[in-house]
This record gives sequence, C-alpha cells and structure tokens, in this order.
Amino acid sequence: MENFEINTLSSSSTFNALKAQHNLAELNATDTAPVVVSNPNDIVNFKSEFNIGLALPFEFCKNKKQDKFEKHSMTKWFDENSNLHRLEVVFRGNSGAAGKLDQDVLNILMSMCVEQKTDSPVFTYEEIRKRLGLSKGSHGNIRDSIQRMLGMTIEFKKSFYSTSGSKNVDVEKHLIQSRKSVVNEDYADLKNLDARHSVTFDKDIMQNLLGGYYSVLSRETYLSLDSGAVRRLYQLIVSHRDVGKRNVFTLEIEDIASVLGLTNKKEFFGNIKKYFESLKTALPDLDYVFATVERKKVVKISFPETHLLAQGDQFLDSLVKWYGEDVLVTNEISPDFLSDLRAKYPTKVEFEKTKVYLCELLVDMVLFQKITNRGQIKSVRAIIFASLNKQMEYTKPEGYKRFVTERVKLKDIIETKELALKEVERKKFEVQVTEKKTRELAALTFLTVKKEPRVYAKYEKEAYKLYGEEIRTSLLGEQILEERIKELIQARMEAGEQIMS
Repeated sequence: MENFEINTLSSSSTFNALKAQHNLAELNATDTAPVVVSNPNDIVNFKSEFNIGLALPFEFCKNKKQDKFEKHSMTKWFDENSNLHRLEVVFRGNSGAAGKLDQDVLNILMSMCVEQKTDSPVFTYEEIRKRLGLSKGSHGNIRDSIQRMLGMTIEFKKSFYSTSGSKNVDVEKHLIQSRKSVVNEDYADLKNLDARHSVTFDKDIMQNLLGGYYSVLSRETYLSLDSGAVRRLYQLIVSHRDVGKRNVFTLEIEDIASVLGLTNKKEFFGNIKKYFESLKTALPDLDYVFATVERKKVVKISFPETHLLAQGDQFLDSLVKWYGEDVLVTNEISPDFLSDLRAKYPTKVEFEKTKVYLCELLVDMVLFQKITNRGQIKSVRAIIFASLNKQMEYTKPEGYKRFVTERVKLKDIIETKELALKEVERKKFEVQVTEKKTRELAALTFLTVKKEPRVYAKYEKEAYKLYGEEIRTSLLGEQILEERIKELIQARMEAGEQIMS
C-alpha cells in the first residue's frame, strides 16, 4: 500500500447545532367553524416543541392536587461549542397540577399542529382518545385536561428560544390561549363522536413547532410506558438528545426531578433510578450510569438511536454509528458519493487478513484522523481523492488499528443487543395476542354474567368500590361500569380464578 502523511493538531470535536427553519407563513386565527384536516400518513409518532420537552414540569408525585400551584423547573445542556445553556421556567395553574393525561393530550395537540400546519389544530375528542389508546368514555377527561391547560401560564427566565428571533427571550406565556367548538362547551357534546373542537396555542411556541424546532417521540414506545413519570423521562431524554444533536450527555438528578414534578429530595434518587429501569425495558439500547460529579448526583446517558442515512449499505451504516450522522453530512459523505467512489476505484487491498475496498478504508481512516484524533483536516474528500489518485502518500493514523479492534468488539455487542431487542418485541407481540384473546373472552363471559343477577350484583359492587367516583360523576356512567366489570372478569381469568362464583 502507498503511504501518505496527515498532520495532526489538537482541536475540539464539533457537532452541528439544530437549525430551525425561519420562513414561516403568518399564523392567523379563523372565526369560521373548524374543519378536521385528515393526515392519515403522519399519525405514527408524536412531536414535542423543544422548550416544552426540556423543562415543562408535570406532577407525578403523590401530593394532593391544589386548585392553584406553582412549579419551578430547570434543565441544562451544552451546545456544540461547549457553552452551557439553561432553560428555567416557572409553571403556574389555577385548575390543579398537570398530570399524565395532560402531558399525553398536549403531545397529541402539538403533533396535530405540525400535521395540519397551523397554530389552531382542529380535532374531535374521539380522535385524541384513539391516538392515546384510551378506553371509551374518556371524552370528558380529555375535555377537562384541555380546560385545565387553558389556566396554565409559563414564565421563561431569559431562556425561551424563539426561532422567529433566533435568540433566547424572557417571556411569560399562556400554554393554550383559547379554545372553541361548534357546539356548546358543556358535557352535552361528549356523546357526539363527530363534534369538532379547536385550540389556539401561543404564537411563538407554534412558530417553533412549524419551523421544525421539535423532537419526535416514538408513539409505540411512548404508549408502552405505563407511568406518566416514565413517559416524561423518555420525552426529556429524546429532547436533550435532539436539541444538542448528541447521543451521549449528562443530566443532573435535581434537574430531572424538577421536570418530573418530584418534590421530596429524599426520594429523588430512588424514584429516578426506578424510572430509568422501567424505560430501559422499553429501550434496551439505552445505557445510563449514575455518578457523582463535583458533589452533584448525575446520570450519564447514552442513547444510540439514530436516523441512518441509507438502508442496505452496511459500510455507510457503520460510519453513521461510529462517527455520527452529522459528521457525515458536514463532510459530504453521502450514499451517492460512496457508490461513485467504489465504481471509479474498485481496487481491493488486504487489511487485518481481510480483503476490503481501498477507497472505503481511506474514507474510514481519514474520518478517524479528523474526528477521533482531532486532526486539522479541512476537506476529507480532497484527501481521499488525492490519495486514490496517488498524489500523496498514505499511512495508517496513530491508534487506528486499536480503534478497529475495539470497534469490531462493539459491533458484536450491538448485534447481540439487536437480537435481544427482536426477542423482546416477539415476546411483547405474543403477550398482546394473548391479552386480546382474553379481552374477547371476557367480553363474551360478561354477557353470561349479566344474565345472572346475583353474580352481576357482586361484580357491580366491586366495580363501584374501585371506580365509584368515576362511574357516578360521568354521563357515560353505565357504559364505564360495564367496561370496568369486563376488566374485573379479565383480571380473574388471567389469575386463573372462578368467574361465576
């Protein structure tokens, strides 16, 4: 193999900052009756505006909810230039603290803003219910959740990032400014599955959303997390990963606690550790380590999920894993570039007892020299072409052989994790199939139970004991009662207990 020399100087690794788009159409509210916009191809994942995803606190602790409350929240992260950023908010409300359902409904409404490309998304309660996988009879709870958010204000202390001004500002905002409906705002419309409603969000929040300043949450993963606190933790981690374009970062335990609404400092560590363990079940690739840094308890997070540049090109996929997608984009290493390179330079050489493309080996080595060894390389492509055209000599960068050896080991670990993940998904599917069959059998058994007054009365009593307030206060109480009895029957079936006794 020919040899060429690459000079190296120490410099900091750089990461691409998230770039929000600024060419937005003017957001104007309309006084006409709302019309639902159908977006069948864009309902898979949820979208969350970054400011809200990073620092909006929700209440998941066991304290009693009060009519008026105030929550302080802070989260910190470093940008590509290692500058520290803080997002500090004061969250106030006059209708009780925000909980799990409020968080879920808010994510759906923000997603609809992106889908419908408007600051006033139109929806039906039934549509929100289906997207969240809630049971029938949840319309009243969804309506109350939106009403509760109407009474919420957020004070950003010189930390709200506005894409329209490309700067952090000190503002106080109403999360949802207004709402309207084609029917009267009372419970009479809850049985009407086609009743249209709309809300209008704060303009700056919506400009951020419509400008691409949001993180994407996997709907399947999000809904698989039963606890509101674990869902919030998942949203927080994804937002930190996306806003900094980093798959490895560190968060302080107190910061995490503040955005989860935890108030008892003695329980911070235990609860957060428990939430991470639950999240790990849904995200096997998530790695985390609890540590103490400068007398502060932190969690170091590795979240390797990435959007691959290509499908089916193993070499390109491996480059994304080892160097990061942003590095490849910055250095113009694209699928077309690699394809053309292989076609023009098909020469293969022996490296570590394996035949490999010389052009691929050069791409890998030059990226290693620039990113890992922090070499002063202005153009990766220029060095690759110069070497392939024999205009400069070639030599392995220092530490490259060891890097390749460790990378092969890591590849084996990743493949093992992927196999484990597939096994988890297979078992999850089997459980879902079994649960579906049990639900169907429970529904049929319910019809039999209903014909036996003595047995039905027993289940009715138990349902009222567990869900009495929900049943008595809802206009759909009879329907809710039947659903709860079916759930009790299903639970007994799964436990192997007698149904008709």
